[in-house]
Amino acid sequence: MRGVRCINDVRTQGEVLEGGRVVDDERAVIARVRAGDVEAYAVLVRAFTGLALRAARALGAGADAEDVVQQAFFKAYCALGQFRDDSSFKPWLLAIVANETRNTVRSAVRQRSVVGREATLREAEPLIPETTDPAVAAVHDERRTALLAALEELSEEHRLVVTYRYLLE
Repeated sequence: MRGVRCINDVRTQGEVLEGGRVVDDERAVIARVRAGDVEAYAVLVRAFTGLALRAARALGAGADAEDVVQQAFFKAYCALGQFRDDSSFKPWLLAIVANETRNTVRSAVRQRSVVGREATLREAEPLIPETTDPAVAAVHDERRTALLAALEELSEEHRLVVTYRYLLE
C-alpha cells in the first residue's frame, strides 16, 4: 500500500497488525473491547507493547519500563470508556505511558539518590556480547552516557519532544 507506513505492528491509518497481517480496524477492536470482549484488548496490547516499551525507556523509566507499560495498559483499559472515537489509540496510549513514566521517575527520585539512579541505569543496559570489540563497546558506552546526560539537562517538555521525534519516530 502506497503512503501507509508500518511502525511496530501498527499501521498509521488505523489498521492493527499482528504477526505481520492486518487483524482489524483499530476502532473495531476498541468497539469490541467496550462491548465486553476482553480478548480483543489483547490485540491492542500485542500491537503497541514494543512502541510503549521504547517510549518508557526513552523517557527515563529504565529498569521499570515493563512495569510502567503494564500499568499504562491497565489504566488505558480502565479509561477506555473516556477514549474519543474520533481519536487514534497510539497517541492516547503514549500520553498515558509518558504520564506513568513521569510518575515512576518522580517516585524513584524521592526514594533513591543520584548514585542509586545511575546504578539502575547501568543495570538496565544490555550486556555486551563477548565478540564485540572492546574499543567499539567503549565508544558506544560513552555515546550512550553522553546522550542520557544531554537528555537529563533538557526541560521535561523538550525531553518529550526529542524523545518522540528521534527515538519513537
